Order: sequence, then C-alpha cells, then structure tokens
Amino acid sequence: MNTLEERFEIFWKAYPRKVGKGACRKIWQRKKFSQEILEEMLKALSWQKDLKQWQSVEFIPHPSTWLNQERWEDEQDLSLMVGSDKGKTTQSQKDELMEIIARKRMKMRGE
Repeated sequence: MNTLEERFEIFWKAYPRKVGKGACRKIWQRKKFSQEILEEMLKALSWQKDLKQWQSVEFIPHPSTWLNQERWEDEQDLSLMVGSDKGKTTQSQKDELMEIIARKRMKMRGE
C-alpha cells in the first residue's frame, strides 16, 4: 500500500499537464485520496488522454482543476476520442458551407 505522498507522485507522473504541482499537492493532502481512488483516476486518465481535446496541452485541464472537479468520474464518450469518425465534417458538408458563405458575401456586396 502506497503512502499518501507516494500516491500523489504516481498521479503526478501519470497526469499529462505538469502545472501547479504545489496547489495540486495541497488538494491531494486535503482530500486524502485512497489507493482505490488513485486506481480509478489512472483508469480515467488512460482514456481521457485519447480525447481530441487533450491532444493540445492548452486544452488539458490543470491537474488541480481535474482533482477539484472529480473528473475521473466523467463518463467516457467514444465520439470524443482521437480517431473517432463521429463529429467529423464531411467534404460535402464543407462544400455546402462554402457555398452558403459565398452566397452571403455576394448578397452583402449587392450582387
């Protein structure tokens, strides 16, 4: 069984955005996360790291935010995963959108 500090270090090593370690540690110490919760967190991180949003570090929540919001309890949505075709815009949808934009521009110019 890992100590509270060892569990924190395991979490910190696994979390992909390394900012605010001191604030994150304070939350960890205040909430006294158990080994079981750590294991749930690590499972959640394993799929959350594949979220499209998390592919750019600027969109990964700060670890303290992730802890405070208990984001390991988020439901997994496969449509938000990297490589998912759901939510992608097709070429015909893009073409249709470009036609709408072109018509609006022409209308604005009085053509």
